[in-house]
Amino acid sequence: LYALLNVNDAAIIDTATGEITNGVGGTTYTVTYTVGEGSCENTDTVMVYVDGIEAGFTATPTTGEAPLDVDFTNESILAGSYVWVFGTGDSSELENPIYTYEEEGEYNVTLYAYSDSLGCVDTVTFESIIVKNSCELHIPTAFTPEGDGTNDEWVIDCFDRSEEGSVIVFNRWGNRFMNL
Repeated sequence: LYALLNVNDAAIIDTATGEITNGVGGTTYTVTYTVGEGSCENTDTVMVYVDGIEAGFTATPTTGEAPLDVDFTNESILAGSYVWVFGTGDSSELENPIYTYEEEGEYNVTLYAYSDSLGCVDTVTFESIIVKNSCELHIPTAFTPEGDGTNDEWVIDCFDRSEEGSVIVFNRWGNRFMNL
């Protein structure tokens, strides 16, 4: 008869076979095995180390303008090889890749972590890397609102992306014409 002692996670043991399930990789469990009954009973206690891998990573930054360079830091436990899928159709087998997102969009990144010695794999997906279009601020120096269809409107490209800012318009003599 097997018993699992001092369990602080979801691990359970099959009392007939001693197989541990739902154990956490990298954890040592105390297992007792008892045979016989009464005065013939004999108990032995052993420490069992559950080997397993756990995929994990961080990404910095997770939002920004294209082209956005994202530094991925692998935090996997007990893994020996890796495959990163960046959500663009591109992948990498580097341990800690830096990937450049060229297009606007939201991307989910998946890391596959492999244990070379055990043949096991674990995956984790990060949702989401947000890439915005880059925008170069262009401010026209003049406009002629005379209704002829040429330079009738004055538009500051990308001004709507500015969290702070103001516009003061002066006429050709240097007098303040308008505040925006």
